[in-house]
Amino acid sequence: MKQILQKFIMKRPPQNNSEYVHKINDYTIFIVCMMAFFSCTILTLFQIRSIDYNIEIFLNSFARKSKFVNALLSSLTYDSMTVGVLMAAIFYVWFNDKKDNNRKEIITGTVISFFSGALSRIVQLAMPSHLRPLHDPNLHLATPYWIDPDAFNHWASFPSDHAALLGGLAYTIYRSSNSLGIVSFLFILIINTTRMFFGYHFFTDIAAGTALGISCVIASTPLNKTRLVN
Repeated sequence: MKQILQKFIMKRPPQNNSEYVHKINDYTIFIVCMMAFFSCTILTLFQIRSIDYNIEIFLNSFARKSKFVNALLSSLTYDSMTVGVLMAAIFYVWFNDKKDNNRKEIITGTVISFFSGALSRIVQLAMPSHLRPLHDPNLHLATPYWIDPDAFNHWASFPSDHAALLGGLAYTIYRSSNSLGIVSFLFILIINTTRMFFGYHFFTDIAAGTALGISCVIASTPLNKTRLVN
């Protein structure tokens, strides 16, 4: 037993090895995200809506307070606004980082983020019908100002494809620049809260989508060592 432990310790990378720590962090985040995704999936499949409903009812209480505030918030739901801001950050970290390996991660992460959005849409089609909060007859939500009550009426909401895309992009940025990545996650938190406010998504839709996007980016890491990226 002593010989086995000694052999393991001798082969183990040093604790200050940044690449080793990076892999450990990715592995931990991947496990947490997968647990979050499957937990939200179970809640959705078994129609356990208490958390979702309470959050939606609280946010909807502000839905018709101010036309001006709603008009400002509605601008945060446009793809040109949300994806555009994160893509600008992607370009910034790509041009700012001269290391080839990091640039490969940025390119791969960006492509896979868009793939995760498409994958999320496939999951939506495969899952049982899941109405958006705005159309859920059990909630009786007031329609927020500036919102078409029939918006996305025939689209399932779980998981959120927008959240998957934004989550993947934010994590790609975080890998290259921790500080800018944290700002990106705060940005998508505001965006996703706004989408819940307008009744486009439940909390579990957003959480599952974000977890899916981050997981896809982490799972794509081995692609950086293939000829496909080189």
